[in-house]
Amino acid sequence: MRDAGLFCTMGSEADGDEGVSEVIGVVLMLSMVISIMATVFTVLSPYLSDINAARSWSALTTNAGAIEERISTAADAANNSVFILPLQLDEGRVVPLLGTERWTIAADLFGNERVDMTLNGTFVEFISVNGTMRRITITGAGVDQVRAVDDLREMIQIDIGNHLPDLMIIDIHDHQDMHIHRLVSVNIDGLRVTSNIDGGTYSIDLVNGAMVQNIPGEAPVITQEPRMRCELVEQNRVRASVALLDINVSAMNSLTRISTLRLQNQGNLALFDDVVRNLDIRVTTSERSIATSTFISELSNEHALYQSIGIEDLYTSFGPVKTSAKTQAITAYPLTASIEFSLSLQTVGVIE
Repeated sequence: MRDAGLFCTMGSEADGDEGVSEVIGVVLMLSMVISIMATVFTVLSPYLSDINAARSWSALTTNAGAIEERISTAADAANNSVFILPLQLDEGRVVPLLGTERWTIAADLFGNERVDMTLNGTFVEFISVNGTMRRITITGAGVDQVRAVDDLREMIQIDIGNHLPDLMIIDIHDHQDMHIHRLVSVNIDGLRVTSNIDGGTYSIDLVNGAMVQNIPGEAPVITQEPRMRCELVEQNRVRASVALLDINVSAMNSLTRISTLRLQNQGNLALFDDVVRNLDIRVTTSERSIATSTFISELSNEHALYQSIGIEDLYTSFGPVKTSAKTQAITAYPLTASIEFSLSLQTVGVIE
């Protein structure tokens, strides 16, 4: 009986040792698995972060492309047409860009008169080379006025007021009431689609029909340029066009995330559509209008190349106007050609 009891006791101890060993083995195995998984996650973490960042950037570019496409559709639609675009910007926002560009375009029209007109802040200065201008008409929100001209060859200065309106048109007529000169000044607003990705602010700017991608630590990338064309249609005749696109963002709140974008066509204006002389296009840009400033710089560089090798007469496009070093202006080349010029302004509003 004692031997049997001793056997049972020894058997129980052996079973207990085996159970403890199994538990220890399981614990060691789990520790190894956890250690391996931690190592794997440590190694893969940068790659997973890159994958997530790539997905977020892809979503941002997809949304920006969809917005630009819908803006273009609204711009070409009938007046007051409304388009609705659902957005999928989990961590992103659409914010307004105010006063990104101001375009000032001037040209002589009928006859042989040359009118030099300069917009300096809120002052406009005029001088008629041949002394034929008789009436100046200024049209714009809060600045409408008509001024008769008495001193035909003297510099005339008109104070517009405290600020320039978003759209201002100045027309000059001569002693025969012929339309001899026009100046148009347009303020351009835009949109920015932005998101915080991997600790950095990524954005895509939509300004005047152009698109610019902004990635932290990299140079901006222009994926769509402003809508400007200049071509020689026959000897000594150039066809030039500028299509401006303004986004009315007055109804937007930059602090509010929106899930649906409502866009409305708010008018299409033909501001020039004639044969013109002494075409002068001046653009005041900001740091948010990289596409336009880069486009103009590239035109100037291309023109300089033609000029440097003595073939400026063969250059056909927009190019720099010979002005002071502080003034950036372009016109249509070749300078000796007649210019068929069209300028349009399309306005698309973001509505509630």
